[in-house]
Amino acid sequence: MQNKKRVTFQTFEVIDKKIYLQDIDTNVLACLKLDENTIEIVNASNDYCFKHCARLNNKLYLADNLGEVFVEFDTQDNTYLVYNLKAHTENNNNIVSVEANSENVFIVSQYKGIIFIFDTVNGILEQDEALSKKITKLFGEKELFIINCRKIDKWLYLIVEIDKKYYFWKYSMIEKKLEERPENIIFDSMRDVYYFEKKLYILQDDSTLCVWNLERNKNTKNKIETIQMNDLRQIITASGLNDHKFFSTLAVSERNVWLFPAGRNEDIYIYDFNEKTVCIYDEYPKDFFYLNKKNFAKYADIKEREKIIYVAARLSNYFLTIDIRTGKGGWNRIGPCNFKEYYLNVIAKEDERNQLFYEIDEDIFDAFIMYEQKSFRSSESHSNGRRIWEALK
Repeated sequence: MQNKKRVTFQTFEVIDKKIYLQDIDTNVLACLKLDENTIEIVNASNDYCFKHCARLNNKLYLADNLGEVFVEFDTQDNTYLVYNLKAHTENNNNIVSVEANSENVFIVSQYKGIIFIFDTVNGILEQDEALSKKITKLFGEKELFIINCRKIDKWLYLIVEIDKKYYFWKYSMIEKKLEERPENIIFDSMRDVYYFEKKLYILQDDSTLCVWNLERNKNTKNKIETIQMNDLRQIITASGLNDHKFFSTLAVSERNVWLFPAGRNEDIYIYDFNEKTVCIYDEYPKDFFYLNKKNFAKYADIKEREKIIYVAARLSNYFLTIDIRTGKGGWNRIGPCNFKEYYLNVIAKEDERNQLFYEIDEDIFDAFIMYEQKSFRSSESHSNGRRIWEALK
């Protein structure tokens, strides 16, 4: 337990000027009202860790990081419906993406190569193994990773790593069918990809940027442009952090490309399309900070909603928004959150296991008093009070 006053988040969705997010430390689901900059817990359950989610109408769809369950969250009454999901292979990152289209939600597993399809109307969860079978047929029993997935129009663009090569596949969300490898495009390295205005921007390990034009006509079909960003290579070399994990992810506006840090790098860089130059971004709030958490990326989900790019700075006390038209960014402070309901839930679980814990925190103390009052009223023996008194004597 820790003194927890603010949320830090990884996955999120924007619905009706509200950001629904999961706090990294507690796993509770919270709602941030953008107009008021206030935040409150909407579901205090901490049973699952979500890294990817999607929205459809007024519902939020989330996949457990372990790949064991799929959750439908109703934003009207703040309740969960839980479905079993057989996608567990490793202890982490079993799900690479959750995307919604029409009446279906698609959950893409990272290690099994399976696409799970959830029918939101009938509440039915099915799975499609076409990609896994096709890869096995072409490459044999190879270890594969679906390292990325981007929803583009009616398609899922799947990026699959096989023998340290990266292949693009397409899956139709309308026909629920895998297309026969329409693009013979293979990359040797890849940090992340971003889709903007009919183009895929592919950030490579050497910090070059490949721009793949997806427009289908005889002049532009499969045309790939490489942006070298020479200024950036000089900056990276001079920094002494000359490794392929200098950046983690990227975002693209009409005027620039934002490159977000990874590893020991703590700087955001911006590439200007017109000037063809790179600069270090330095417009941070005075109290901006990154939490020091080993093996945690500084930035996570990036989503474009209504001409605004939302960037989850998962180790910071702020999140970033970028205007698509101007390419300008602004930091949004995440206000304090009342975690009493979460601590009440934790205390109840600890009590069931006959364990005690100690913490100096106002929210925890208030939650403990609330829990003891409920226990006192519901039990004639008052065993909880006696047990705590015996522990403190």
